Amino acid sequence: MIARIKRKLETNRLLIFGYHNKVTLLAMMSSKEDVDKLCQKVADVVGEWSESEGLPLCAGVGTAGQGICAIKKSHDEAQKAHR
Repeated sequence: MIARIKRKLETNRLLIFGYHNKVTLLAMMSSKEDVDKLCQKVADVVGEWSESEGLPLCAGVGTAGQGICAIKKSHDEAQKAHR
């Protein structure tokens, strides 16, 4: 899954890692358009995975923010998005 996401996103401005059954992606974006493009690419990966693997997959996205403090808030939002 991580390899698929890296291929699809093709950027060096992100950190991606997995733990148990969860993949976390932290991305550095410079504009709202970049955020929108990233969200669309993540949605594409989710759809492709579901079609090719026949397994359910969901993604939660938190709001973009600045600084280290924004990471926890965004992570918590992403968690809530797919509960």
